[in-house]
Amino acid sequence: SRSIMMVMHFHLGLVFIFILIITAFSLPIDVETKLKTSTVTDDDDTACILCQDTVKLVQDVLRSGKVLKDMVSIITPVCLLVLNESEKKGDVMCPGLINEYGPVIQYVLVKEVILPYDLCAILHLCPPHINSTSIWNSSEHLVADMKQLVIDAMTNLNDTSENYLMESSNIFEETKPVVSSNPNDSNYLKILQFSDLHLDLLYQEGAPTDCGLFICCRSSQPGNGSAGYYGDYNCDLPLSTFDILLETIKEVDPDIIIYTGDNPPHDLWEETIGGQLYATKYIVNRTAHYLPNKTIYPVLGNHETYPQSQYLTEIKHFQEMTKQIAIYWEQWVNFPQEALETIATGGYYTMRIRDGLRIIAINSDYGYALNFYTLLNNKNRYYFEHIEWLEKTFLQAEKDDEKVLLLTHVPPGIRDSIHSYGSLIYNLTKRYKDSIVGILSGHTHRDQFELVQDSTGIHGVVLISPSVTTEGHINPSFRVYSMDRTTYQLMDYEQYFLNLTKANEMKKSGKKPSFQLSYTATTEYSLRDISPTSWGALVERFEEYDELIKKFYYNMFVRSKPIDCDEKCRREILCGVKHINSKNCLPFN
Repeated sequence: SRSIMMVMHFHLGLVFIFILIITAFSLPIDVETKLKTSTVTDDDDTACILCQDTVKLVQDVLRSGKVLKDMVSIITPVCLLVLNESEKKGDVMCPGLINEYGPVIQYVLVKEVILPYDLCAILHLCPPHINSTSIWNSSEHLVADMKQLVIDAMTNLNDTSENYLMESSNIFEETKPVVSSNPNDSNYLKILQFSDLHLDLLYQEGAPTDCGLFICCRSSQPGNGSAGYYGDYNCDLPLSTFDILLETIKEVDPDIIIYTGDNPPHDLWEETIGGQLYATKYIVNRTAHYLPNKTIYPVLGNHETYPQSQYLTEIKHFQEMTKQIAIYWEQWVNFPQEALETIATGGYYTMRIRDGLRIIAINSDYGYALNFYTLLNNKNRYYFEHIEWLEKTFLQAEKDDEKVLLLTHVPPGIRDSIHSYGSLIYNLTKRYKDSIVGILSGHTHRDQFELVQDSTGIHGVVLISPSVTTEGHINPSFRVYSMDRTTYQLMDYEQYFLNLTKANEMKKSGKKPSFQLSYTATTEYSLRDISPTSWGALVERFEEYDELIKKFYYNMFVRSKPIDCDEKCRREILCGVKHINSKNCLPFN
């Protein structure tokens, strides 16, 4: 069960680490003592208390006039302590991490008066409360009573499908290479979604896979292990595997292609503005080379900006970055002028892609807990413009009788999303459920879904596609949806994967691997279709059949690891699929 939340816990820990680092401004000895002696667990309030004390200290120090550059000699030992305790090479990563993220936190805490408890609640280190500082809460049109979002009961759904219980002997069944089960079906549009490339152009075959850094498999990094030609589970995506993906997409020949973001690798300690932009430029150029006649609809990932996960439009370099990203994306899409303007000013856009079908791509950095700038959104006019734009766009789509594909990078229900981000998606989905035909997301690197529901019923579902990158111990993957050409309803999807272990073995014997069909949603889970009510019926079966949970867990990691899902893991899965508000699944609930 710990593997499921590993990436999320690590990122949230990173937030806390940097708050502690800056605390060293005034009390380096006390902080070091606390770091060595404190036991922060999911089962007590140590993290909440320590976080509040830390924020108070930081605010007092900043009020005294000290700045980050004056205190690097004190901050560095604390960073070394934290990373070394985590068996990471602090001497390599601390200088870059402090330089990139320290000024962001300093900027936020100087700019805005924030109550320590509110800040710690947003970072998921304290329990949420109704009146805490939050983004999204400012829209009186979209944000309903928060109390109504705490849902414990599910609508009783009827499902006459047979064979609810999948035989465990079929879970590990081998699959045959295949492009599409219905390639010539004229009744359906094929929508291909891929997500989270995290392409590492410095990846090198034979390089260490265990190096003590956030990512490995680079020749400049000493360590143990040997990286395979097509990738490693501890590393980001090599170019060789990206090329196989593009060749496969060309073979599938989809009608619509959607990319839900995240281009750069996870080298947080050595990022630059130029490097972040180059990752997007390179991926766009290479994709356009392989797929010259295809339109690809992109979404801004949290890794596209500098520093990664940080975004505030009023800061000049963020404006420059999104303007440049809009220019790169024009190789993929012939955007209308209005879309180019909203991408440049806010990282979001909308456009009609077929008669009666519209895409709305939002900037989920506004709902991401690790974007520290979200603490300033209550005074950010660009944020309010995004909220107003969303409401106007959905209203117009409804008036024009258009169906909508809502695209986002960060899904609303995960632990590192802000609680009130879930309320936005909930309200949009409930209000415009007759217009929304799909909510497609990525970010987690996992194969997941989240129901949008309340006591009155199930209103929608967030479908989360797993990543192409192998980082986080997962096989490269992409998804192909079947959409009814007349109603634009999503009817099914096929999940494809590349068996990384076998791919590396094939390279040694001179053979070229290929993507395989992992499963078809309706067949795998005995669904009538992939409508919200069908997913709701599946959740009810999850409650009854452990083998079905195990099958879902195996698919969650795209067949990359043995099934080891205990009772805690089962509870986490059930809570995750039932809720799109992250506060409902935190340890203190």
